[in-house]
Amino acid sequence: MREADEELVEVYAGDFARAELIRGMLENFGLSPELRDAFLGAIAPFSVAPGGAGAVKVVVPASEAERARTLIQGLEAADAGPDWTCPGCGERIDGRFEACWQCGARRPATPNP
Repeated sequence: MREADEELVEVYAGDFARAELIRGMLENFGLSPELRDAFLGAIAPFSVAPGGAGAVKVVVPASEAERARTLIQGLEAADAGPDWTCPGCGERIDGRFEACWQCGARRPATPNP
């Protein structure tokens, strides 16, 4: 629970949908997250630069910041699938990407090693 005078610390900045997902996850873990600058992110999501101007921010009390960052890192690590090889050009692609950066081919349904 947040003390009224406790400083709020930014733990995430990005688009509205991802910020809301992170806010909900942190709340489910018993933290006290809040969104900042969510209005622009909700009405004009394509004008929001993740981590930059217009980004939606997730803030938590300073006493919860370390735990919040650890939980967010866990979420981001879980989002990254295994690396895969592009079926179009053979390029090795980082597991976070759904398309080849070189030829644009989509990731296969069953990633090849």
